Amino acid sequence: MSRIAKGLALTSVAAAAVAGTAGVAAADSGAQAA
Repeated sequence: MSRIAKGLALTSVAAAAVAGTAGVAAADSGAQAA
């Protein structure tokens, strides 16, 4: 059970990191377009 919880936690952290990176990239492209 703790292995599953660890996996879910790591997956959540990875998803948050990807979402954060995508947000920064979108902000960058928007700034360049302007």
